[in-house]
Amino acid sequence: MTKRGIQDVDEEIQQAAERQRHQWMRRRLDAYCLFMIGVALLEMVVHLIMAVGGAAMGSYCMRAILRGGLHMAVFWVGLLWARRRTLAEEDVVRYGFRLVVSAGILAMIVAPIVLGQPVGSVIAFHRPANLDAPTLSGRILLVHLVASLFLPWSVREAARALAALWVTAAVAMVLFRASPWDMLVWPFAGLPGLLVCAVRTKRFRYRFALDHLSGRYRQMKQELAHARHIHELLFPEEIAAGPVHLRYCYEPTEHIGGDYLYVRQDHADRLNVVVLDVTGHGITAALTVNRIYGELDRLFGERQDRAPGELIVALNRYFSVSIARHGIFATGLALRVDASQGSLEWANAGHPPAFLVSEDGAVKPLGSNAVMLGVVDDPEYSCPTEQAVFAPGDRVVLYTDGVIEAMDKRERALGVEGVRDTLRRAQVDRHEDFLQVVWQRVKDHRQGPATDDTLVVEIARR
Repeated sequence: MTKRGIQDVDEEIQQAAERQRHQWMRRRLDAYCLFMIGVALLEMVVHLIMAVGGAAMGSYCMRAILRGGLHMAVFWVGLLWARRRTLAEEDVVRYGFRLVVSAGILAMIVAPIVLGQPVGSVIAFHRPANLDAPTLSGRILLVHLVASLFLPWSVREAARALAALWVTAAVAMVLFRASPWDMLVWPFAGLPGLLVCAVRTKRFRYRFALDHLSGRYRQMKQELAHARHIHELLFPEEIAAGPVHLRYCYEPTEHIGGDYLYVRQDHADRLNVVVLDVTGHGITAALTVNRIYGELDRLFGERQDRAPGELIVALNRYFSVSIARHGIFATGLALRVDASQGSLEWANAGHPPAFLVSEDGAVKPLGSNAVMLGVVDDPEYSCPTEQAVFAPGDRVVLYTDGVIEAMDKRERALGVEGVRDTLRRAQVDRHEDFLQVVWQRVKDHRQGPATDDTLVVEIARR
């Protein structure tokens, strides 16, 4: 993958993660509000029980119940307001920030005023003049940590909320004449919340990236499976009736590949066969094959009597004009079998040699007589049509370089000679299925996965 492609994927994951995090934030906002409402309600119940049981002064308990009711009302209104509105992604973070600041104001300013005591004392029966200094740090820690546990903030968002709580604490310090030395402790009071957000953000991004890529991989596998089905529809059906039979085996290294077999019967009942091997493999090669299929249909649609050499020249023209400029080339071998005349015409553009196996045991190579497609510009390109006898019992075996490049455990390639020897032995042993003999030889020789697409074609005259 190119550097630009990697950046695109990273940006896509980041944007998708932000959308997912904001949806998560929206749900956790409700949970945060409900939790704060529950805390306020519990505090009200406890003070009510204490007042009824005579464990504390009734006036203080009533003020505590009032403070709890105010606390509960603020978050209840916030919960209802959030649920009745459709919050945009940036609004979710902003609204959570406001709720946390509200919690800080309630804890550090409203509570001392309503209770008339230092925040931090469980029960007090007097009204002191000053706010208990350590309580400010404790309230910052409590409010910020609870919010950080509920709201999936980033570290930056958590730091913004912490800064707002510092400002609130500073106002409380001025109002209640608390010691300014307590400000030295405030930064440490926000560290636990920042740490929680940092760890959770890192874990969330890692898990989300893994899930996102896994989902994309599954989606891509499904799309490649559909693409392979469509790609295989471009291949012809085998011919098992008539004087000339055609069969083939194809194995791409990936879901789809760049080897291709095209078969067309003309008006004179001659069988035209084209085997192509596009450089590379995978999606790029398969897309090129799709374009070549359309061009072959067009060429044969215009003229069905094109000789193999003419067809190769026309394909080279197409490559030179539209494909080679993208650095994509191909080897190709075109055949035309005329069973009524017992003839075989062929032209080879840089492709591995096919083999004509005669009934008498001779194995003749149909070697290359032109350079591969797209390398030479159209005016300078030529490819003659060669002829050979194709008698009853003769066979032609065509293949792509995935066959001759099959490596054994000593990294020795099967090679053209390996294919020739396989065909000779098959002819001597009077095998009826040359296709499977060659295919099995490739599988037996190859150690490990295939490094290139593999295609073997057998044309036999019965």
